Amino acid sequence: MKPWLITPERLTSEQIGLLDHFFDQGLERLHLRLPGAGEEDYSQVIEAVAACYRRRVVVHDHPRLVGRYGLCGLHLPERVWKGMTDRPQLPDGCTVSASCHTIGDIESFPFRIDYCFLSPIFDSLCKVGYAGRFSPDSLGDRLQRLHLPVVALGGITPDRLPQLRRAGFASAAALGYVWLVEGRELMRWQELCTPAVICVGGVDPSAGAGITADVRTAENMGVRAYTVATAITFQGSGSYRGERWLDPADIIRQIEALSAEMEPAVAKIGLIRDSDTLSFVVDCLKKVFPSIRIVWDPVLRASADSSAGQADRFNLEDITALSRIDFITPNLPEARHLLGCEPDDETLLDFYRRSGVGLVLKGGHAGESVVTDRIVYDGRCEALRLLRGGTEKHGTGCAHSTAFAAALALEQEPFTAAGMAQLYVSRLRERASGLLAMHKDLPADPIVRLMSEIDLQFITHRQPDLSELEEAEAVCRMGVRWVQLRMKEASDEEMLRTACAVKAVCRHYGSLFVVNDRVAIARQVDADGVHLGKEDMAIVEARRILGSNKIIGRTCNTMEDVRRAYAEGADYVGIGPYRYTETKQRLAPVLGLEGYKAIAACMQTEGIRLPAFAIGGIEDADIPLIRDCGIGGIAVSGSLIRKIKKN
Repeated sequence: MKPWLITPERLTSEQIGLLDHFFDQGLERLHLRLPGAGEEDYSQVIEAVAACYRRRVVVHDHPRLVGRYGLCGLHLPERVWKGMTDRPQLPDGCTVSASCHTIGDIESFPFRIDYCFLSPIFDSLCKVGYAGRFSPDSLGDRLQRLHLPVVALGGITPDRLPQLRRAGFASAAALGYVWLVEGRELMRWQELCTPAVICVGGVDPSAGAGITADVRTAENMGVRAYTVATAITFQGSGSYRGERWLDPADIIRQIEALSAEMEPAVAKIGLIRDSDTLSFVVDCLKKVFPSIRIVWDPVLRASADSSAGQADRFNLEDITALSRIDFITPNLPEARHLLGCEPDDETLLDFYRRSGVGLVLKGGHAGESVVTDRIVYDGRCEALRLLRGGTEKHGTGCAHSTAFAAALALEQEPFTAAGMAQLYVSRLRERASGLLAMHKDLPADPIVRLMSEIDLQFITHRQPDLSELEEAEAVCRMGVRWVQLRMKEASDEEMLRTACAVKAVCRHYGSLFVVNDRVAIARQVDADGVHLGKEDMAIVEARRILGSNKIIGRTCNTMEDVRRAYAEGADYVGIGPYRYTETKQRLAPVLGLEGYKAIAACMQTEGIRLPAFAIGGIEDADIPLIRDCGIGGIAVSGSLIRKIKKN
């Protein structure tokens, strides 16, 4: 459950300045609520929000502002909707929501809405004496019968979110918990929206594997981690001398001690003694935390253990709690042992059909140049491929499973979560030459907001006397802050090598780096995003592969293309061509200034506030004319390349 945020009734200038930072930290929906304020006051706040984030803002009371600023939707307080009979007319794709105080109000609502607030669930933190009216645990059946997303409001705190999730609320909207403590708003928002995982496993003195490494992995993935020890191991990065198993009762006591903490979304179970202990722990986790998801990493032997004597500790048929496990994450040897045969796609699917348990098969042990992981869930088997890089590391299996669990806790869908885990391990292998890896990551810039501040993008185009890398370094030295690597004729191997080098240059100069067309390479090098042509991969599929925090752009030639890209969730559009250009072999109809004027006017009328870049044969003299048409961004190639050569 990802919480939403409601603004206080009176926003100070300091609080307005925090809004973009909430979005940077992942806020998906902000309800802008200023009782009694007119359009001008609302507009001042909206205009202080970065344009790229306004699609996450829902405004209260003023429908005209939705289209004017390209907002997410309109919210109707009870005093407003009770005098209405028809749904307000808003631009396509915009939401209408409302505040309700009884289930009966929701059931008899006079027109269609997309979701509603139900309040107060708990005692209000803002209004003294405004007591909660509902018991969340008793609402479950009634919420399910509504067939409408219901958002909890009133007294929302981190420890109450699990109860609301179990009751069936679609989300929870926070107000007092975040805003009442001046100077700690962002910190309290993080407390509210950061999920937790439990890492169950052995203690590794080298800290390269086991629950110590699990904590570092989880925190790098952006989640809070609790630990439960199952064994003390006696190992280093390259040697294993044995273990001392904890009594199951002591394991259970650790889990029960965590019952007063914020409920974890996912548990990752690693090193554990045998099938009986595994079932015992799974049952306890489900009892203490009823809605928890469980990922089991079937560690048959530690990576530093050269013996194979512990492989018989597990037999799937002996695991009585198997059906209560959500995912198993074996490597190839572990999968062969557990399944009793070679783990091909049909074998994996057959196991899923019989057990209902998902699988993430880690393919690193195959030893091939391309690592192929496979994920089985929802009745399908999908492959995730990544070129092998770096060197062997102690504890990468633990890291992979914990990263997968953390991504699930962040509400990524399983395919995306498995891809994030595979990429995390790939980076871990590249960080150090020894067996012990460093998990430290630098905080990422809010790249979507950074994108909205840049109005010039350079697209590489190989020249006989100038490589893409040389072009990128030259334009970055000239102050360009956004580079798109376009290598239509190159092989994947060549483009991957170039992408790694160009990314390093862009990082040095603080420039954004996106890859043209090839989503797999953008993922492999951890580019800031990808630019997709009209006939390339669907945006939703690219988002599924890259995750929600990457930039995805789309080439457009018509207003219909823009509408489609906007509806699919593009972060920006490249509109063109402006005129004939030699850098494109298959050229769409030339737009010219009149074409740009028409598209910009339609975007304005329809409330499509999407960063737009003109592209195709643009020279310096064209830029002010194009911007006068209403297209703010410019993407160039040939004109900058000629400047590079001249200098």
